[in-house]
Amino acid sequence: MIRRTLILLACCCTALTIEAADPLPGTAPLTWEGDIASRMIDGIDKFLLREIAQSVAHRGKHWNRNFASVDLYNKSVQPNRDRLAHILGVRDQRKSFDGIQYVGSTNQPALVGRGKTYQVFSVRWPTIGDLHGEGLLLVPAKSNGIDIVAIPDADQTPEMISGLVEGVAAESQYARRLAESGCRVLVPTLVSRKLE
Repeated sequence: MIRRTLILLACCCTALTIEAADPLPGTAPLTWEGDIASRMIDGIDKFLLREIAQSVAHRGKHWNRNFASVDLYNKSVQPNRDRLAHILGVRDQRKSFDGIQYVGSTNQPALVGRGKTYQVFSVRWPTIGDLHGEGLLLVPAKSNGIDIVAIPDADQTPEMISGLVEGVAAESQYARRLAESGCRVLVPTLVSRKLE
């Protein structure tokens, strides 16, 4: 039994030696010296930068924009939008809706805060299936007609960038600052990525 194992092991080692001495056609053993990982990263970086630079010249063939009107433009770029949605995995049919719903009850009104020139409401809207998005809507007293969706950082809440709670410096509360400038601002609540 031991002899048979030794013979089998010797045959395997001989086969490995033959394979190592006889590389595949068009290949050669790696003989790099020094920091191989850094050299590989530099090569990948050079390749990707070259591909990005070349993509600019080829970008136009993927677009067929029609600037004659807004409707014709939207229709002409719809295939590009559909392709991007497919690449990003946005494949579920979104629900259409007429307006955002204020969320309130007799215990908690929809109005959750107010600044000098705006009010903050708790809102929600249908997305896909039975799912709803929710967040805050900052409504200025005097609107400039601009609607903005302000996305908080992953570790921030809508209340933080709206100035309702602590956690973000006043100069970084961009949802609040936009509302003070007359913009209507929707701040969605992001799904928490914290492990609890």
